[in-house]
Amino acid sequence: MKQLEVSSNYFFIILFILILFTTYKIIAPFLSTIIGAILISFILYPLNKKIRKKIKKPNLTATIMLLIVILIILIPLSLVATSLLKELNSSYDLITSTDISYVSTQIEEFIGINLNIEGMIHKGLSTISTTFLDSISGFFFTFIQGFINFFIMMFLLFYLFRDGEKILKKLKDALPIKKKNRDLISKELTLVTHAVIYGFVISGIAQGLVGGIGFFIFGVENAVLWGIIMAILSIIPLIGPWLIWFPASIYLLLSGHVLQGVLLMIYGFIIISNVDNLVKPLVIGAKSKIHPAVVLLGVFGGLKTMGLIGIIVGPLILGFLSIFIKIMREKYVFKS
Repeated sequence: MKQLEVSSNYFFIILFILILFTTYKIIAPFLSTIIGAILISFILYPLNKKIRKKIKKPNLTATIMLLIVILIILIPLSLVATSLLKELNSSYDLITSTDISYVSTQIEEFIGINLNIEGMIHKGLSTISTTFLDSISGFFFTFIQGFINFFIMMFLLFYLFRDGEKILKKLKDALPIKKKNRDLISKELTLVTHAVIYGFVISGIAQGLVGGIGFFIFGVENAVLWGIIMAILSIIPLIGPWLIWFPASIYLLLSGHVLQGVLLMIYGFIIISNVDNLVKPLVIGAKSKIHPAVVLLGVFGGLKTMGLIGIIVGPLILGFLSIFIKIMREKYVFKS
């Protein structure tokens, strides 16, 4: 009888692991979308709570929150897209009307090295054109995929806004540990998540500020506007402010401002691109009481193993690890 009970337990554990693995394979293509929805609902939880106190209808509250999310996403993206399209149009007009050979000679004389700048520019423009044409062929599939991900995110957000507290309570109650440790995990996870989000926002503001100052120093028009756009883009993983400062430096070079263009490019590569690597670990580390080196490893390790979403999830997972180590120490080390 005992043998049968042991076999039954092993069978149940193996079956449970198989179900977990199959579940992961099913949701893996949408993992970034799911994590994104959870993070957005977490960030907007205080606002959701305030609206829910005034409007007693959960479905209506969740719908209002969805509209707020859509506005938060669409308004900045529209502003950024409009500014980028305007800048690209100006850059295209400048490139087509510029004597590249003259600009090439000026740059080579300034640097003092023969780099065949004209050939590099033509090659770069050719690469951009080829990439653009290649991307058009896959645009329909990408659009459909993006629409599906957006729909799933909105669907999940509706229920997270409506039933988030109930879901969290059920997850906490399902943990097979003492209430004291459950509360500790919940408290520490909230602290680490807040710290990661806060770190991304502050590092984004820092990059936008540094970028805007650089634009002002090197004579780029609308430095404040471009600084704000760089701050927004820097929060988006793998896009970042280079999408603004690099074309701006090329624009300066092609318009005959060789010194400013070269200096802005150097400033962008050395200063703007590395501000977040300094600020983010320090801010997240200070807020979550995790060493900045661990945070930095979480960012780059998460990016390598999980892709874009790993930039956020990496520090979170290492933060969770530190919480569980703390619980294990209290449970076993201090007791012994």
